[in-house]
Amino acid sequence: MELRHLRYFVAVAEELHFGRAAEKLHMAQSPLSRQIQGLERELRTPLLRRTTRQVSLTAAGAELLERGRKLLAHADEVVEVVRDVGRDASPVRIGFTACAANAVLGQVVQIARDAMGDLSADVRTDLLTPTQLHAVSGGSIDIGFVVMPSTPVPEELGIASVRIERLAVVLPDGHRLADVKQVNLIDLADEELVMFARSTGSVVRAVLDQACARAGFTPQVVHQARDTGTVLGLVAAGLGCTVLPLSVREGAASGVLVRPLADPIEIEIGMVWRREETRRDVARVVAALRRDVASAGDGQSPPAAGGTPRRAASALSRSE
Repeated sequence: MELRHLRYFVAVAEELHFGRAAEKLHMAQSPLSRQIQGLERELRTPLLRRTTRQVSLTAAGAELLERGRKLLAHADEVVEVVRDVGRDASPVRIGFTACAANAVLGQVVQIARDAMGDLSADVRTDLLTPTQLHAVSGGSIDIGFVVMPSTPVPEELGIASVRIERLAVVLPDGHRLADVKQVNLIDLADEELVMFARSTGSVVRAVLDQACARAGFTPQVVHQARDTGTVLGLVAAGLGCTVLPLSVREGAASGVLVRPLADPIEIEIGMVWRREETRRDVARVVAALRRDVASAGDGQSPPAAGGTPRRAASALSRSE
């Protein structure tokens, strides 16, 4: 008895109707009927009772249905395991926005390595949130660490909060605000700024624009860029200041100073993954990261003096 014959029988036994079973199997009804008759001859016992009005199972048919389902499930599992062995040679691909990399990259890579065993990780940084959502959904990366988007993510993706990040001002060396411990937002009213282009979907740009509007001024953005490295390079060259998550100080290049904003303005870092992950090694890493990173979402930047950390309004804290 071949597995395909068993699949034919299980389909008919579940539907108790040759027409519906044939449609389910994407085949014609007559060949399906002949296959079932051949199976009965091979087993030397009737499996179905057929009348002009209905199809029902014999005792032997009921037994074969129960055992056949288990056998087919096991066969499908074997196929998936073998496929996984072939796929497992591929690295687990993890993407980060720049601020997510500054905040959690080391922790994420350590947890992923422990979960992967002998597998390797392909880490990609400075990927904006919209890029990562598309890449995870499309399968070109496996896991993304993003700024939580304001619009719904695709239904096939899962998303969880990782941590809250306060925003800070990045200044060139020798700037007039270099000696202050914290910068008031209003102090930026007369400053020339270097920011992400709005077309990137940057949450930091959206947060700044709206926070400045509430404070009564429009930010003077004189240079725009599409990645964090370019933004920081322009600041280091003395072409303006910028606003980025406070964790940027962990990897700040020479020539710049990072000062917290006194105003408690925040963004939220999140993790995204495919809900129906087909690679077991990736699913294992996702489970470990959800347990050890996403569940530790209380890792916040410190509050401003006299202030209390708060989440930015959802319209402000959802996409980089």
